[in-house]
Amino acid sequence: MFSKEIVTSMNYSLFESPRNFYYPATYWMWNDKLHIEDLKNQLKEMSNMGFKNIFIMTYPKEHSPHRTPTYLEPDYFSDEFWQIYREMVLEAKRLGMTIWACDDTGFPSGGSAGHVVRANPSLEWMQIQYSDHSLSQDKKFTVPEDIISAFMYTDDHQIEKLENGQEISFIPDSFVRCFFAQTYSQIHTPKQGIRLIPDLLNEESVKSFISMSLERMYRAVGDEMGTTIPFLFTDESRVMEYPWTYNMDELFYKDKGYHLA
Repeated sequence: MFSKEIVTSMNYSLFESPRNFYYPATYWMWNDKLHIEDLKNQLKEMSNMGFKNIFIMTYPKEHSPHRTPTYLEPDYFSDEFWQIYREMVLEAKRLGMTIWACDDTGFPSGGSAGHVVRANPSLEWMQIQYSDHSLSQDKKFTVPEDIISAFMYTDDHQIEKLENGQEISFIPDSFVRCFFAQTYSQIHTPKQGIRLIPDLLNEESVKSFISMSLERMYRAVGDEMGTTIPFLFTDESRVMEYPWTYNMDELFYKDKGYHLA
């Protein structure tokens, strides 16, 4: 991103008066009722203090109510909110400042404050779990049909892959381990504060997020992107540990030629 002139030679005028690009971005949290004049005054105050880049981070009420209760109004997904957002971008432009936009409403990016999963619960992030089952002399163990895979572990350290629906007779000092997928909200209790995190391995989740958040932002300030808005920040959008998605085994087989599970 640096020009050859800047890299290979000292530009004293640029050193004395750096462009906005070389300044840090100040974190500007929107988590309460938004008043246009108050926001303009805050921008002006930051400009007078020498700030050049402002990074707007919004926390709507539904983002993480159990952990981080906020009072943002108007709602992040309303037309009124994005009109205010646009006015602040234009005000920053008038003051010679730039805005660093955030692609979502907080950590982790990709869920549109839970709206992706609320609109389609099947898009919730899934994680591989397992359960161990002892073998009984009195009753055969039947491998569940609705799991990813199952294996039998014996006392001589042998591991045997089992088939879904298979019946297993008693074998001393052996147990069956079943692997299955659960959603984030199934794993965590409501007291822990459920965060509706989407399955970013699922293409439909990503499409939904783009539609709900990024396209909404583009409609509001797309004409300022690349100029007044030079950067779009994403906050650790990620695939969680031990992930699973609805067609992972099918995709894996298509790419590798053998089954994952």
